[in-house]
Order: sequence, then C-alpha cells, then structure tokens
Amino acid sequence: MRVVPVTISSRPVYFEQGLEGASRHHFLADIALEKLLVLRDTVRAIDADLDVVVLDGLRSRQTQRALRERYISELQSNGIDPSTVALDDFVADPDSIFSHGTGGAVDVWLLRNGVEVDLGASYDEFSDRSAPDYFERYPAQDSEAKQKAAARGVLVNAARSAGFLVLETEFWHLEFGTIRWGIANGVEPVLTQIVSLPNIESTNVDLHAFSAWPVADSGVAPAFHSPGDRQRALAHETHDPYYVRSGSPIERQLLSQLAMVIEAPPGYVGALFPSGLSAASNVFRRLGLERIIIGYDTYYEVRASALDAARAHGIQIDTLPHPKSDNQLREILKKNESCRTLVWVDSPSNWLLLESDIEGLARIAHEYGALLAVDTSVAPCQRLFSSGLDLLAMSLSKYPSGGSTAGGVLFGHPAIMRSIQEGALLEGCVLAPEAASRILVGTMTLSDRMAAISPKVRRIAAFLEKISMVREVHTAEGSGQIVLHVTPDHGAQIEAIVAANAAVYGMPKLMCTFGAPVSSIEHFNTNPRFRSGIAADRNATGESSIPATAVRLSVGAEPVESIISALRFILSLGVSA
Repeated sequence: MRVVPVTISSRPVYFEQGLEGASRHHFLADIALEKLLVLRDTVRAIDADLDVVVLDGLRSRQTQRALRERYISELQSNGIDPSTVALDDFVADPDSIFSHGTGGAVDVWLLRNGVEVDLGASYDEFSDRSAPDYFERYPAQDSEAKQKAAARGVLVNAARSAGFLVLETEFWHLEFGTIRWGIANGVEPVLTQIVSLPNIESTNVDLHAFSAWPVADSGVAPAFHSPGDRQRALAHETHDPYYVRSGSPIERQLLSQLAMVIEAPPGYVGALFPSGLSAASNVFRRLGLERIIIGYDTYYEVRASALDAARAHGIQIDTLPHPKSDNQLREILKKNESCRTLVWVDSPSNWLLLESDIEGLARIAHEYGALLAVDTSVAPCQRLFSSGLDLLAMSLSKYPSGGSTAGGVLFGHPAIMRSIQEGALLEGCVLAPEAASRILVGTMTLSDRMAAISPKVRRIAAFLEKISMVREVHTAEGSGQIVLHVTPDHGAQIEAIVAANAAVYGMPKLMCTFGAPVSSIEHFNTNPRFRSGIAADRNATGESSIPATAVRLSVGAEPVESIISALRFILSLGVSA
C-alpha cells in the first residue's frame, strides 16, 4: 500500500479551520483512491453537471484529537454530559486505529457546476439527519426536500457501487480496506495501521511520478499559496509537504535543447510544468486577463481549463471558429477593444489537425493589443516565433518524452513570462528533475524521430484513402497523427472492433480514438470534460468540435508495413474495406 495525493477536486476544510495537524493537501491509500475515481466517474455518468469534491482524507492524530475535543466542547456548551454520548459514533478516539488515520477513509460531497449541493445536512453535522438512510426513514414531502434526497441518493448509491462502506451515521464518510469495512463485508481488512501524513523528507509518496502528483481539475499542483507559506515550509514550521526548487541543471539543459528545436528568439525565456495542461492553466490565470479568445477545435481539456479560469477570475470567453481567418478574429476583437485579451489556438489542432494562419492571427491580435499563444503539441518541431506569436505552449508528454512521462513548456518574452513563472513556483507547479531527465533524452532525438514518422504517415494515409468507408483523411506536416472521417454507420462499429482487438493483433502503439454522438455531448459553457473515453466538448454555438465520424490514429514506432497490416486485419474483422 502506498499513500498518494488525491487527484480530483478537493477542499482542505480542516486546514481552512486552522485545526492542529491539518494539511492543505489530501492524501489516501492508493487502493482507496482507485475506488474514489470510480465513484467520481459513476456520479458524472449519472448527471453530467455533478462532480465529487474531497473534504478530508488521511488525517493526523493531532487533527483527530482536535476534532474530538471540539465535539466534546460543543456537547458541553449545549449542556450535554459527554460521558452519556457514544463519542466514537461520530469522532473516533485519536489513540485508536481510527479509519481516517489509515488512509482508507475519505469524506466527500457533491458539486453541481462547481457549487456544493445541499444534501439535507451540513458537513460534520452530528445529528440524525446525517444518516445515509434518513430520507428513507423520513420520506421527503416537498419538492426541495425531494431534490436533497435524490442528490444524497446519487452519492450514497454511487459510493456503494464503487465498493465503499458508507458510515451509518455520516453519509459523506466512506471507507475502503479499513477494519470497519472488513467487518461489514466479512473479509480481512488491509488497512490496519495508522500512517503519517507525507512531509518534505517522506518516502511514502513518489513526488517525481506525475500520476502521484496532487493535481486539481485544472491540472495545477497546489503546494504554496504565498512566498511566506513557502519559506515557512522550507523552515519546517508548517506541515506543507512539498519542497519546490526554482530550477535544476537538468531542467536548464532541457530548456536549452527545446529552445534550439523551436528556434526561440535570443532573450526569450522558457518555463517547465508538470504537464501541458498545467502550462496552459498558468497562462490563463497569471496574466491578469479580461478576455480569452480560444479556438473552437482547441484541445478539450485546455478549453475546460480556460473555463475554470474564467469562472474563478471573471474572464470573458469567446470562441474563434475554424477556419481561423483574419476577418473572424477581427470581428471578435472589435467587441471590446480595451480589455486585456489572449488569443489561444492549437496549430495543428489537437484532434482534427487543422492548421492556422499564425502570421495573420498575430498581425490582427497585435493591432488590437491582444496576445497570441499557440499550442504546437501535435507538431512539436515547428519554428513559429518568426510568425509573430507571443507565447508558444507545448505538451512534452507525447513526442518529446516518447510517452515515458508527462511535462509541459512555455516560451515567451520575459515581460510576459515573469508573472507566470513566479505564480507557478509559489504553487509548486514545477517539473520534477527525474521527469526532465527523461524528456531531455527524448528531446535530443526529437527532430530525427519526427522526420522519420512523416513518410510513414503519408503511406498509412494513402492506404486509408482506399478504404470504402473513409470519406476524408487529414494529416499535418510534422505530426505523427492521422485523422480520418468515416461514414456515420461505421464509427461505432470500428470503435468496438479496435477496442476489442487492437492489443491482441499487434497495435499496442497505434492509438485509435473516436468522436462522440452529438446528442450525448454537453455544451461548451458547462465545463466540458472527457468522460468514459468520449470527447465531451462543444463550442459556444453548440456544435461539437469533434464530429461523431472522426477517427484519430497516432503512428507509433513500428515498421509501417506492420501498422498497415494490423489496420487491414482489424478493419476486416467487421468492416469491409
């Protein structure tokens, strides 16, 4: 068992309340986190507007003692003798093997479009109303109470279906692997010891592994909120667990190598991030923006991150249709010429491989005082600064690292990058040296690898154009991806065939992903997310940026003959070519 950071939306309630020993970050046993992710996905599948937020996870003995003492004080202030109350039913003895101390207990709540849902009782309300079966024993009579009962039912039922034990006195308290869970299920518990919260020197959490890095939905690791917090943590005066370096020799070497690949202008600076999404999120949140104009075919998670920033900071969002032309951008910029604006586009776009006129967009953006940022993740060796862009963003997870780890980078003028770098450092949003080392190895051969992929892409595209179900095939210079549009009645059929047979029939490195039916996709302004392998994103007009007929292939390192042979065989299993 490992202790790992919680990687979904969270709120450090007890840290905010100033309870002794409370951490700003939530941690769980890895097996409990796996169940938590199942719970979240189940809730989202039931209602696309709902999400799960973690209020507490692994808890220190100091915090448990503070909670118990607070409960006793509340009883006494209400004239109740604590000795007459079953204290352990609500707040366990801090000297016992209490569930929150094992990493197997988690307190959760529901969010609807980012706002906490009224579930009929408040968090840590020690009353009969907090029981998971309260509304079964006291059926709701009016519409408001029925809504609360229904929402609580979604949470409780989803938790149980994920394998959690729901505490009989607190519907928000879930357990997996604990002693109480084992007794309830008639099995041996696996989490039977109190574990410590990770600290700076801890080896319980692999801080270099991106999968274990504490990320919010926006992809940013929340470590420090101010320079004072960082200094106190480094002086061991607080319980904040992360030591964040401003840089390392390996990171500087990686930035130099990347600067050569993209031919960054002299004097421009770069910054590394835990992921490409993290880099984008920092741009949206750090530049004091009043408006973001984002390409409608921009990578769905980046668009979601822009929406997160817009909600949090009151930023206006506009969508730039495709094809992205000077006239379209000019019309959008004319709406409000005085506000601080960022234009963000992918080129080629991350799915449809549509390319933008960067020089034209930059000229119009600068005419109206806007900044232009271009994400080149799909074709990483482009040299676009001569076209006039202000920021270049790139995910390092796919091509530069060869899929071995995650990372992201931004390059831009020092005047633009300064606030981004300072804010990212304070939040601990930095790339681990181990990840930087892996990416550096891949970056040294990046140009040669991309040059070798290009002829393979052309040959595979030529093969696919001969398939009767294929209507269009798109490629982009310098990218290892192919997008094809199939006839509508074949999309779901191909998806099922590839999902069932790709790994078996020799295509482990050939990714095949699919668009979703428009009817099942939420609108762009409701925080689009990728759910259950379906691309859930729309633009402001309600049109999906990823058609239901689109299929994307990402060419791997296999010989081109092997890839074509595997494609031919898999397609022949259920679809005639």
